[in-house]
Amino acid sequence: MHEAQFTFLRMNVRVVGLWVLFVAGVAVVAQLVMPDPGRPYVVGGLIAAGALMLWFLAGAATGSWNCWMGALAEQHTHDDLKALRRRGFAVFDSVLGDGFDVDHVAIGAEHVFAIEVKWSTRRWDVERPERDPTLQTALYAARRGAKRIRVY
Repeated sequence: MHEAQFTFLRMNVRVVGLWVLFVAGVAVVAQLVMPDPGRPYVVGGLIAAGALMLWFLAGAATGSWNCWMGALAEQHTHDDLKALRRRGFAVFDSVLGDGFDVDHVAIGAEHVFAIEVKWSTRRWDVERPERDPTLQTALYAARRGAKRIRVY
């Protein structure tokens, strides 16, 4: 995931250079204005914040933050599904079928659950799913995965 961010930063050397100059200028002003006891901490904080802002900019521009958040959502779902093991379920992650995959499958004595994980930057309108195209797409993927896993 981070390769995309590094590539973005390499391809935008001028923007990166201007950002570094801006942060350095703010650090110099802080160095001149701040009293001595707090100066190093403020300058260090400015430099760290400038580097983090550049990294977040690269993540937002390349879309890699969405991939990272999606992977984090998958991990949280995996951790939450572990509780089903105490109820006799077998839990599988990334179940691959012929031309499809299901994010998680939980198999119990009487039930099989196909679980699709979707992450979005905004809230979904679950009260009115017909009005939310993103939610419709997620529901379609979940239903499709459940139908396909049902065959097995």
